[in-house]
Amino acid sequence: MNRNYVAIIIGVISLGLFIFAVIFITPQTDYRHARISEEKYSEIIANRKESSKSLLQNLKFNDHKVYYAKKNNTWYYSIIENDQNAKNPRIKTYGDGPLNISFKDSQDINQETIANATPLVFIAYNDDYYYEYKLAITTLPIIQIEHEDEILKESDVNISFELFDNREKTIKRTTKTAGKIHIRGASTAIADKKSYRINLRYKSPGEHDRNANEPLLGMREDDDWILYSASIDDDKLRNNLCEKLWYSASQDNPNLEQATGVEAKWTEVIDNDEYKGLYALTTTIDEKTLGIKKNSYGNYSNYIIKKNYPWKEIIIDGIDNKEKYPDIEHAQYELKTSKIADKEEAENKIRTYLYKTFILKDVNYIKENTEIISLIDMSLFANMTMDYDKFAAENDETGDYKNTYLANLETNNGEKFVYIPWDFDATWGISWDYKPYHAPPNSQISDKSFISSTLRDNDSAYKQKETERYARLRNKQWSNEKLEQIINEQEKDIFKSGAYNRDYAAWHKKTDAENKNKNNNLDIFKTYAFKRLEYMDYWYGLREDEPEPLDENWLNSVAE
Repeated sequence: MNRNYVAIIIGVISLGLFIFAVIFITPQTDYRHARISEEKYSEIIANRKESSKSLLQNLKFNDHKVYYAKKNNTWYYSIIENDQNAKNPRIKTYGDGPLNISFKDSQDINQETIANATPLVFIAYNDDYYYEYKLAITTLPIIQIEHEDEILKESDVNISFELFDNREKTIKRTTKTAGKIHIRGASTAIADKKSYRINLRYKSPGEHDRNANEPLLGMREDDDWILYSASIDDDKLRNNLCEKLWYSASQDNPNLEQATGVEAKWTEVIDNDEYKGLYALTTTIDEKTLGIKKNSYGNYSNYIIKKNYPWKEIIIDGIDNKEKYPDIEHAQYELKTSKIADKEEAENKIRTYLYKTFILKDVNYIKENTEIISLIDMSLFANMTMDYDKFAAENDETGDYKNTYLANLETNNGEKFVYIPWDFDATWGISWDYKPYHAPPNSQISDKSFISSTLRDNDSAYKQKETERYARLRNKQWSNEKLEQIINEQEKDIFKSGAYNRDYAAWHKKTDAENKNKNNNLDIFKTYAFKRLEYMDYWYGLREDEPEPLDENWLNSVAE
């Protein structure tokens, strides 16, 4: 190629980049130098007209994107962990021509400002116009989703998905992909602040629609994700705390190949230019979670059943009542696994297991076909967390239950049915009307409300195993030290990030929640939870003396 021709091309490109920089990018400054006095700030405004539209098209701090929610007129700055320049970021603005940016000198970026969710006020301006914005600062990752159609419960809507990962050593700082979304949940789906199920997608080179498996925030590679709203929990931590406690217990089960719980990380979400608040990004209970693999024909030999309601309806009249309940789906529970190698055989196994377990209460059959440690853990866990939402009415002595996965798995002891709980928002003292601390911490779940009572009443060896298992878990996975560690981590993410206060400001007029956590911490929850563990230790033989109950006046005051 002619050298002169190459030189001309390089010159044109350089000129184009120069023009772009002059028109759209203001020279970099930093936060310290962008701070000005109140008088100077007012003078800039007084000498210019207020623009009718935003002057900033994009904003970067330390060369990372700051996210804008137009409806809130707020930019959201996610601080990268252990970044020494995080509180004095380099600032770069992008707009319609050169722009200056100024913050009021009285505004510091510090831990108090962040935790209190105090927004910083700033202006972007040129020679003729100014536009004033707010800046929110968080220590959490940010998710931004955009879509043209309304998000529904019944069907998926196409979205663009972007996640900013603020972890210090992340491999991928920003994840961008297409996806599909729908509203998830039953009773919580009527709350204004919804939870969502997201399926990440991408186009292959042949323009085929494929699942996009991404290891979001250091969790496993997956295409299916949940954005959990915690809309009925004033303290926000219950679901994540329970997930972590169950995950650690299932990790300690020597009969399973892997843990049967999910992972979760807190984020803040912007949806179509509007701030939507604090959300936990979680994986789902599926074949990947439980290590269920396909055979050479692409089918599953094992499977997962999701139970939303009590089992009794399908089995009370016997296992052969297929006229009333012709298939699994009509029996009010969901066979989650598709492409089962032999679906008819699977359904017959399920019906037989439920009938012999709940109606016949066949002790030997239960012991032979159930992964017993998972059954023990389920019973202990539900009692410890006061998860009344798992069980049927107290006068129902079948041991029926709901909000649980029942998985047919290959274990180290052969093929067994394994119990896995889900849905933990109504735990640790939340009553049926979703008011916190309305049940005292010495409330004990009836022994008749779970099938473990059948074994406990008829098998002394099982009762001993239950006692030993509780002692083992309390020594490590459910110890006071472990519980406090998890609660402190949750407090750091939920409150010290400022996300709790931002979420409350966005939603407190729109939800059924009546109580804001006025202390901006989890001290009340800690007092309550540790007292619950004292009672658990007493009931399961780890202490001889009955605990002193919490002061009734204190309990009434925190339950108001």
